Amino acid sequence: MRRPPACLRRLRRAARHASASLAVIGWCAGGAAAALNSLSEIKASRASVVHLPCDGVRGIAVSGGTLWLLATGNRGLAAPETHFQSRILSLELATGAVDTLSTEADGYETGLAYDGAFLWSGGSLLGDHAGLFRIATDLGTVVVTLPSPGYHPAGLTVAGGYLWQADADSRKLYRLDMQEGKVSRKLPAPGFYPTGLTHDGSRFWCADASTGRLYRLKGFNAEPDGVVAADAFDFPGRFVSLAWDRGGLWAVAADDSQAVRIELGH
Repeated sequence: MRRPPACLRRLRRAARHASASLAVIGWCAGGAAAALNSLSEIKASRASVVHLPCDGVRGIAVSGGTLWLLATGNRGLAAPETHFQSRILSLELATGAVDTLSTEADGYETGLAYDGAFLWSGGSLLGDHAGLFRIATDLGTVVVTLPSPGYHPAGLTVAGGYLWQADADSRKLYRLDMQEGKVSRKLPAPGFYPTGLTHDGSRFWCADASTGRLYRLKGFNAEPDGVVAADAFDFPGRFVSLAWDRGGLWAVAADDSQAVRIELGH
């Protein structure tokens, strides 16, 4: 059977994302949402707030005292339009100094992770496919481009020597090697619209826009075993990015211009 033209496929994808965005709040009724709501609550608090130099942040990573921010003009849930521009910024927490690492047109636009040497981001408009980009932290140049296993890579993190991707289109978590992008695991995400993903050294944390909640996932099977208290994390219908940093989480919503530091209870 002959495939439809690329432009038609993009229109269908755009329509699917628009429908998901409109229905995202109402999805919570049903068995899947009930199962998530039965998870034990994790005590947490909003310890601090850092004001950012921009909004439209759709990826965040931490390196020492530096917050790396991926900022675009997209403040909602849908994949970007045909053309867009992204910036990677560094924010020094101690001084508030801001620097622009790079500016990219029609490339990376969602998710940000740091592997100790390079940054990683994703984009959903690499021709007819999505891509994952390894980015040098000194010049901001893309040094490697890998195929993405899903159309809308939203959250990225590095764990166990692999790159992990939360895909908002397929509602899956993918484990990929960082050399060729080969997928070695595919797991269900805890919700209808996963956006942020990070790892604390032993467990994953995944933000979901359909429920607005933050889930803890145990082991590398990524099974949900807890949900952060709503008074510390409650972002229904919003694209939230995550980063783990020395015992706590950073969370930033794309339609806001502040990053929230969430400290977990013991």
